[in-house]
Amino acid sequence: MEQDKRFTSPVYAKIKAEKAKTLEAAQKARGPRTPLEFLTSAFDVVGFVLYYALFLAIAYAPLLFLGFPWWANILIVIGILVVPYVGSLAELILWVWAFMLVVHLPVGFKVVLFYIGAVFYVFFVLIPNIYHLFVFE
Repeated sequence: MEQDKRFTSPVYAKIKAEKAKTLEAAQKARGPRTPLEFLTSAFDVVGFVLYYALFLAIAYAPLLFLGFPWWANILIVIGILVVPYVGSLAELILWVWAFMLVVHLPVGFKVVLFYIGAVFYVFFVLIPNIYHLFVFE
């Protein structure tokens, strides 16, 4: 019975509220940890839409150079975006495969866009995936 009083006492409620404020302040102080948190904290709903548009473009970029039919491209992009772990592995394979093809092409507009997309892929997808392999949060 004493334990129930402790959890409903005003002192316990005050301590719990202070702990929640401290946790919230710590989360704000550490800043955004994922690209989604960064874009949504900076741009709200537009950042959310921008995040998914960016990842759709990152998933589609290597397929421009691989020469699959349009319906296969759609299925591959849906698979990459819907199935997280298998999609990440498939995306890595597609990026490496496309990179091996693009290196031999002359520099043009699409090739430059591919390299820019590769930088986004490395920083927004590959590095976070490698980080989450070793850090469990």
